[in-house]
Amino acid sequence: MIRILFVILLLVLARPVSGLAVEPVDFYFYFPDSSQVNLSQLKREMDRFLAKAGFSVRFQPFAHKIDFDNKLKSGRPALVLLPEWYYQCNGRELGLVPLLTPLRHGRSDYTKLLMVRKSSPWKLTDFSGRTVAMTTMGTDNGEKVNRALFDGRKLDLLKNHIVNISKDADAFFAVALGHVDAAVVCGDTLSTVGKLDKKLVEMLEPLIESNPIPMPLLCIMSGRLDPAGIEQIKKIFMAHNGGSDSPAIMEMLHIDGWQTFSN
Repeated sequence: MIRILFVILLLVLARPVSGLAVEPVDFYFYFPDSSQVNLSQLKREMDRFLAKAGFSVRFQPFAHKIDFDNKLKSGRPALVLLPEWYYQCNGRELGLVPLLTPLRHGRSDYTKLLMVRKSSPWKLTDFSGRTVAMTTMGTDNGEKVNRALFDGRKLDLLKNHIVNISKDADAFFAVALGHVDAAVVCGDTLSTVGKLDKKLVEMLEPLIESNPIPMPLLCIMSGRLDPAGIEQIKKIFMAHNGGSDSPAIMEMLHIDGWQTFSN
């Protein structure tokens, strides 16, 4: 009898989460290029946004890649919002399936800027041997990253010393405060910091803009949501596309819409 009850319990636990999402599902977030640094507030707004739509989640944002790596492998969340490069490196192995990608001004990509202090002597024509702060783009921060960001842009990151920073805003502060020679940061980060300290942003200048970088991906973990749950999530996130009543969570993430993922 005990053996039969144990088998029944395993079958119940293995079932995909119902579309009604009566029980909360885990939703992980990791995007180091996000200009939103208040992760506690981000958690509150995401929980509120999805609960209002009738989908109960345990939203957990991560600031550090190593913590996200470890938790993602052991936790098997139903939903994950992560960088496109992370999916390319690990997504298939982890059983992640891309569902949606966010939009900003109708675009599914963004760019970064190589910033230096205006008082520095560094010029693009001879930019080598410098210390450059930037968020990670995976385990390979060499040739692949160089091609992804600045291929054809007359800049070779490999001739410089790259310092990986956990958050885009920290890379900005590192160059602004003189801890590094330069930083590769998003325009959204400059806008966010500029609202708090305009003079700090005015201390810097861009040398070059990167190639377009894909926006992060909203993925589902294979087997964790049933078809009804997947459709429910798509409807919840895409309901505000093009509307003037964007929820606070979209404003915090600096996005204004979503689209179905396509290769």
